[in-house]
Amino acid sequence: PEYWSIKAPSWSNNILFPGGRNDPEILSLAAGMSTEKFKQEIGAEFTEFVGRVFKDYDDEDVPGNFSYNPAWPLYIATDYGFTNPNVFLFIQVDVWDNVVVLAEYYKNNETTAEAMDSIERDPFLNDLRQKAVALYPDPEDPAASNEIANRWRVPIKGKTGGLLSTRIDLIRRWLKPWPEELEAGHPDKKPRLRFNRKRTPNLMREMQDYHYPENK
Repeated sequence: PEYWSIKAPSWSNNILFPGGRNDPEILSLAAGMSTEKFKQEIGAEFTEFVGRVFKDYDDEDVPGNFSYNPAWPLYIATDYGFTNPNVFLFIQVDVWDNVVVLAEYYKNNETTAEAMDSIERDPFLNDLRQKAVALYPDPEDPAASNEIANRWRVPIKGKTGGLLSTRIDLIRRWLKPWPEELEAGHPDKKPRLRFNRKRTPNLMREMQDYHYPENK
């Protein structure tokens, strides 16, 4: 509550740039910079870092204030780790096939059992996990998935592996609004993948930080 932020391109200052985006000075800057640098330094679009995987992720459009909707199914997705964090995501899918990540659990140096203990002690996360109808697990550790399924009495769903390129492509597609031919009945033109702003800070950070190796 002590802070607020705003993201605005340079040409929103109509004292310095009365012509807006087509102000002669702005056009001169655009002509003299690379597209990536112009978008970042002048357009306030921090989406063009070299090697960034999810360039369509936007901190203005994807995060929002979302709450649990009892009319939609709730799922748990996991990414197991120890040195790397153990991650649990609590996800709902609405009637338009939009995906909303309501909350995350993200902590390293914990076993699966310890992570489950921590989630059960958290009133908000524990309430969500009791509503889960399925677990979409990290396929690398079936034993951990079985531990969760047995303790929380939630069925395991398969087909969560596959080529990394396929999974990245699906995320990219859901970071875009529905195509025009499929918009009928859709409530807005926001991305189809959305995050709860207050309860997914690590997910939001990693969406921006995820890069391809520099040698590729």
